[in-house]
Amino acid sequence: FDTHINIQESVKDYYIIHMLLQPVVENAIIHGLRPTGKQGNLKINGYVKQQVIYLEVIDDGVGMSFETARKLEEGVAVSSSGGYGLKNVLRRIKLYYGDEYGISIKEDLNPGTKITIKLPVFDKQELTKIISSVNPV
Repeated sequence: FDTHINIQESVKDYYIIHMLLQPVVENAIIHGLRPTGKQGNLKINGYVKQQVIYLEVIDDGVGMSFETARKLEEGVAVSSSGGYGLKNVLRRIKLYYGDEYGISIKEDLNPGTKITIKLPVFDKQELTKIISSVNPV
């Protein structure tokens, strides 16, 4: 697959908790692109809009059903072997950032899927304070 990365410079000024993007990219490759058996495209976009960070992972793979997308957005694992990565990403976003942040899935790209992660902007000091309040030493 071909990879296209477009991250706004301003995104690099902020900090996010570890391991949010990796499971989403991995799912796009394993569940979206690999099953096609063809050359595909994976796009990763990042931008800041109105004090919110948006990270997008877009593939032109097999896509998913509307029902599956809604379950994943709600943090429900969709099978015994699928959905746990996104479920954990969503759980951690809600735990550290609150209910107004999370993931959204656009499943009808025909072909493909776009998953958007929505996070607040924090500098290193602010994020460290939040992590410490959730994980006291």
